[in-house]
Amino acid sequence: TKANSKNNLIVSGEGGDFNSYSGGVSSNFGNENFRNFVQVNHSQSDGYRYNTDYKVNNVYYQNQYKINNGNVKFQAGFQEKKFGANGFYASPTYTEQYEEIQMAIVSAGLEKKFSENLGFNANVYWKRAQDMYLLKRNNPSFYRNMHIGNHVGVDVSAHYKSFLGITGIGTDVRKEFLESNRLGSRERLVFQAFLEHHFSFFNESLNISPGISLSNIEGENYFYPGIDVSYSEENNKVFANFSKVNRIPTYTDLYYMSPLEQGNPNLVPEDALSGEFGYQYQENQSFIKYSMFWRKTENSIDWQKETPTSPWKAQNIGTLETKGFELEANHQINSWLSYALGYTYLDNQRLKDEVVSRYSLDNLKHQFVAKLKNQYKGFSNELIYRYNERV
Repeated sequence: TKANSKNNLIVSGEGGDFNSYSGGVSSNFGNENFRNFVQVNHSQSDGYRYNTDYKVNNVYYQNQYKINNGNVKFQAGFQEKKFGANGFYASPTYTEQYEEIQMAIVSAGLEKKFSENLGFNANVYWKRAQDMYLLKRNNPSFYRNMHIGNHVGVDVSAHYKSFLGITGIGTDVRKEFLESNRLGSRERLVFQAFLEHHFSFFNESLNISPGISLSNIEGENYFYPGIDVSYSEENNKVFANFSKVNRIPTYTDLYYMSPLEQGNPNLVPEDALSGEFGYQYQENQSFIKYSMFWRKTENSIDWQKETPTSPWKAQNIGTLETKGFELEANHQINSWLSYALGYTYLDNQRLKDEVVSRYSLDNLKHQFVAKLKNQYKGFSNELIYRYNERV
């Protein structure tokens, strides 16, 4: 979301079954040098079944002030969600679950071009998240979770254009704080830095973008290399990418304790290698894309249990390998009618450590989506068919 160059005021509202309704107002205002955007909206519903009601409130403000060869930006936002969580978490038999979530963000930034070839960006930010969960909505003392997290940080980046291409470099440093009745009082310093370069050859037909990223979290270093390659000729494009990624255990994975779940402070980070190769065709009103992908994860983190009555325990469950492909096509038949088709196939296999796990093999194996859309003089209608088959 960003400020628009034109002043406007938009008021919206809608309603539906189960006493569902929403309303909102947004506005862009200001002058050429100082633009503002503000948005306020609310939605709520009684829910489609018992204890699935919800209320959502959003408030957001953003501005942008022009300076010589750049902009100064500021944004602030707040979101609140309150909802019945019938069977969402602990077990489908727990129909009285309830949750309240609050999220806030404040940031200020600078965009500056020192020359045609050199650009600079800097941001300072604060993010806050609060999550309150009740196992029994009308009896808070029975079981209650309360987590409050704060992130304070700064990120700085720059890009330079030369005869060799475009080079980008940047860093992000943040301090994370957590206060929780289940996870305790936690804090950690996170440092991240990246370096990337974009090469372009043969009149920008061939593009190669290698990059590296380095993270330091609580004194541990993590290194992530990656590369993107693409070649385009007229309406055809082939592309490929390869990367190494890493996932640090969350505080929940490490420290959460309840009668049904037990965290594990001895978890080690996940390591994964992933790759993708594909082909894309686009001409006039037609688009076709096909890609194959692969991912191998070592030390995968999941929750498992020894017997049906045992609590879930966070563990490094071993090696997972995911392979698949996806096909996407869409076509604009005429000015008012278009269609789109999409199919995804996933083969997710655990290569060792055959255990009962909560998430590792819980995924879609087949997904097919078809859309037919018509639009005429500001009115539109979309018909969607979706087929999902899970593992």
